[in-house]
Amino acid sequence: MNEAEDKSSATDTEADSVFKSSLYFDLKRELKDTKDEYVWGNAGDKVIATSKLVGKGIANLGVFSAKLGWVVIKSLPAEMEKAAARQNSKK
Repeated sequence: MNEAEDKSSATDTEADSVFKSSLYFDLKRELKDTKDEYVWGNAGDKVIATSKLVGKGIANLGVFSAKLGWVVIKSLPAEMEKAAARQNSKK
């Protein structure tokens, strides 16, 4: 296996790790709880359940953004080398 294939497989593993993490909240369970509150709860319970669902969704988005940003930062030097090589080959 050459160096390019090693980098490619490392990037694939990193992409998978962006989507799979113990840091993410379980939104399926939270959605079920929110639905239950809409069926059985009063107005205050509905507001609280909805706020929790939205907050956990935003937290998951933040975790995803941070993990994706880290993958991009780690791959930046290799991408800069590729861009420089392309630029030099055009001259």
